[in-house]
Amino acid sequence: MKKLLLLLLCVPLLFTSCNPNNTSNPAPFINYEVYSTLIITNAVPGRYTFQTSMSTQSIQILPGDSSGIFTNDIFTYETDATNGYMPYTTNLLFLPDIAGCTDIEIQTFFNGVLFNTDNFQIGYSSFSPNVACDNTIANNYFMKTINLPYQ
Repeated sequence: MKKLLLLLLCVPLLFTSCNPNNTSNPAPFINYEVYSTLIITNAVPGRYTFQTSMSTQSIQILPGDSSGIFTNDIFTYETDATNGYMPYTTNLLFLPDIAGCTDIEIQTFFNGVLFNTDNFQIGYSSFSPNVACDNTIANNYFMKTINLPYQ
């Protein structure tokens, strides 16, 4: 009889939880989308490597080509976070074939809305000695991290 009484008292405990979090009504997940577009004008021939936190593209500009627009993959992430930030990094590396300055614009879109724009020149106006087209871009390498807000 004691075993039966003990069993009857323990069975309800199997269907309850000691977890203090409310798992019956969890916070809803929110989808966020982010992507970047690389716009090249007045292009200098060479290899451009465009990288974001989520993807990489290798672009070869040939002599006679003067511009191009390249969009990386749309990254969708799902989270239940509603405050704070997610870091998102864009990188551009340029290995030029000849001296010259390329105009660059990188646009970052967050949930379909333009969130950030960077404009600069990349390349060398001279190789002997190396004279950068834009003093803020060292060694033909651009990198920037922006914080995308959870909303």
